[in-house]
Amino acid sequence: MKVFFVILLFVVNSQLFAQIDHYYFSVDFGLNREFNQVVSNDNDIFSCWTKCWSDKNGFFNRNGIYTFNLGLEASKKITLELSFSKQTRNFSSQYLLPRELVVNQTQGAGIIGSSPEYKWTFGAGWKKYLGKNFYYIPFVQAAYMFSKQETETPQLYTEKFESYTYNETQRYYKDNQFFIGIKNNFQWRPSNRWILNLNLGYFQGLSKFYELNQEIIFSSDPETINSGKKISRLSHGYVSLGFSYMFFQK
Repeated sequence: MKVFFVILLFVVNSQLFAQIDHYYFSVDFGLNREFNQVVSNDNDIFSCWTKCWSDKNGFFNRNGIYTFNLGLEASKKITLELSFSKQTRNFSSQYLLPRELVVNQTQGAGIIGSSPEYKWTFGAGWKKYLGKNFYYIPFVQAAYMFSKQETETPQLYTEKFESYTYNETQRYYKDNQFFIGIKNNFQWRPSNRWILNLNLGYFQGLSKFYELNQEIIFSSDPETINSGKKISRLSHGYVSLGFSYMFFQK
């Protein structure tokens, strides 16, 4: 019911904004990638997202995204769009150690995880004609995502091995996440009803979502602490392909 009223309000307000040529519904499928802020990474020990990933899930399950869009195009070339998307949030606190320092022990270890997330997005764009049947619409977007966390207190984890000790602290800050973003929508319109879409976009998180601190202390050099720190705002970029179906107003 809430979704219905949001869509209804979106349509009613748009009628006051400009004369509407038509509405459209679209579906997009693509790949998503998160961008985290790496504050420190001593000796490149903690950057092994691609080197020691061991999740059994497939590549698309970790990085796939699909989006449903409801929008309208006005006679003044203005496009408004309300979107609902499902994507996967990936988490990794793994580390990869120099082999010569951990003979006969685990070289890489840590924690990996992922969870599905859902995001609401509202965008406004301006349609530009590129040539016969081809258009480009740059969108400015605002988005909201709710991501429930298991705890609001810092999580501490320590594991001791013969040649090193691993310490980890992670803290989640909030469940409600807001974003601003851009979307570049390239269209091919083979008919008056159907549109093929290529989308490239980026969302920047507006607040800190979680902070991860890692430490490695080697038994051979207990006075030296190798540390890594990563901050996530759930910022992410994506590329997707899809299609739209137009419902004419006039």
